Amino acid sequence: MATLPYPEILPELPPAISITLSEIAVVPIVEVVGGQKLKKKIFLRTEVETIASTPPQYTKKIIAYDDAKGSGGKIIGVSNNQSKIVFDTTTDVGKLANNNSKAVEAASSSQISSISDDVAKTSEEKDALNNLTTNKNNATNDGIDEVSVSDGEKGGGSAASTTKNFFGASKSDSGTRNKFDTLLVYPETLRQEKHDIIKFDMLKYEPKGIGNNTLNGKFGPGENRKRNRKSIGTVVLPIPAGISDSNQAGWQSGTMNAGQMILAQVGLKAVTEGFQAAANEGKKQVENIAANKDEAKTALTTAIVGAATGDTAALLQRTTGQIINPNVELLFSRPELRQFSFAFQMSARTPEEGATILKIIRFFKQGMSPIKTQGNLFLKSPHTFRLNYERRSAEHRGLNKFKECALVNCGVEYTPDGNYAAYEDGVMTSYRMTLGFNELEPIFNNDYNEFSDADIGF
Repeated sequence: MATLPYPEILPELPPAISITLSEIAVVPIVEVVGGQKLKKKIFLRTEVETIASTPPQYTKKIIAYDDAKGSGGKIIGVSNNQSKIVFDTTTDVGKLANNNSKAVEAASSSQISSISDDVAKTSEEKDALNNLTTNKNNATNDGIDEVSVSDGEKGGGSAASTTKNFFGASKSDSGTRNKFDTLLVYPETLRQEKHDIIKFDMLKYEPKGIGNNTLNGKFGPGENRKRNRKSIGTVVLPIPAGISDSNQAGWQSGTMNAGQMILAQVGLKAVTEGFQAAANEGKKQVENIAANKDEAKTALTTAIVGAATGDTAALLQRTTGQIINPNVELLFSRPELRQFSFAFQMSARTPEEGATILKIIRFFKQGMSPIKTQGNLFLKSPHTFRLNYERRSAEHRGLNKFKECALVNCGVEYTPDGNYAAYEDGVMTSYRMTLGFNELEPIFNNDYNEFSDADIGF
């Protein structure tokens, strides 16, 4: 066993500053106009700025947007560890937030709770963060009623998000994590240098549904899942060695003898043209059989006797040395889903990089875990992943693209070098992580239309 200091290969850095953003919430408020109280809505997000220290220093910023999609965006209020929110009342939305401070504070506290696992890890850090969720705002509200945020109007980042489907709504267990670090990068130098990378965006699972195309004149399942859905966490890693892909299609042999073909033809006529057409087709086939009466007689005789013995094929073979022509043909049976695997070896060179490695492993392990409902009666699908190879911040033309994937395997070796060795803070000197992904949907011919002929595509 070995306990080692981190290798001193980098100069001492200033205190690290990190930013964590919540989802956007729709906050109902009240505005007084002409002595009347009017109900309105504002779109707010909470930003938590963390300065690494012991304990950490946190600053909360309230950001207002023009709509729920995040258009515009301006800081309208700020609060540090020990003070109330100070609103910028020089703006109209800042005035509204100040006059509805309790509703805004409640929404912000809920948003901080939804990202608390991303911001604070230890009990000391959580205690410091809790100072931001306590209502310290003593601003007067000019007699305006406070309006609380309803669960149905919150943005998608709440811990207990609701999924609605044909069978009703199922709420995730309150401990479910639906927001991860905005960006985790290993090694740290990837932030400054323009390396080729592989990027993993985690997505909330979106069911495809059934019958969603009928309104568009189509049958079957819904359209393909949106590829541009908002990420709930991102990991960036260098492209590993040994990458490959394999596109496959399922084909299998099929048979159909003459009797089956005759019955199929008659049946098709009945369905498409009516019973009279089917009768005419049957008559035609009888005439064809009569034209080959010797073969038909042999086939009919062996069929009758074979039915009695239970083995028509063997009887025909033993007596005539023949078999009924099965008309073997290779037929397309199904598309196949692609699988991908990646292996990364990560060795920390600084305490900060060691903490990032642990977060990356946690990111994949927790993200692939199934989600319990509040009543513990159902299990919801785990989060899914969007994968991209990138070259100089653009999609890599020389490598394959991916459809949305499920993480089906995450393996971690804690002693990949063959010996136990850890740094002073308990982080292992090296980790080897193996990830196995399956695409959720097969690749179709028209999917390649998304890319130019100069790209490999899928």
